[in-house]
Amino acid sequence: MNYNEAKTNFLARCAALLPNSLHATYILDNTADSFPEIHTAEREYVCALDDHATIIAKTNALTDREIAEYLATYVGDAIRADFESDPDDAIQLTQRDVDEIMTFVRAIDPTDSNIAAEARDAIRDNFENVTL
Repeated sequence: MNYNEAKTNFLARCAALLPNSLHATYILDNTADSFPEIHTAEREYVCALDDHATIIAKTNALTDREIAEYLATYVGDAIRADFESDPDDAIQLTQRDVDEIMTFVRAIDPTDSNIAAEARDAIRDNFENVTL
């Protein structure tokens, strides 16, 4: 597997894990643009300073949980940014979408203390038609 294949494979895994309603936000584009920098505030998974072989090995070794954790850190900000950039063309979420998003972030943050709280607050602040 070469570098481009590793990137394509990683982005496909991201898309498969991320709730469909969030595909319209900047999360996947940002992930593609920042590849191979894959890190959260707490952990560096892959670094751009690594050589290609190391990047490929580290990217392929990421578990679905690690990728979901990485993606979940962007959910709250992505929802807010979507509304701030163009409120008239912002994503529309149904109750089912919100339930899927909250299930996704709560799998990473079951206590609603950080990542899930950010997502919950972003949804609450921008969607009146849903219950959290």
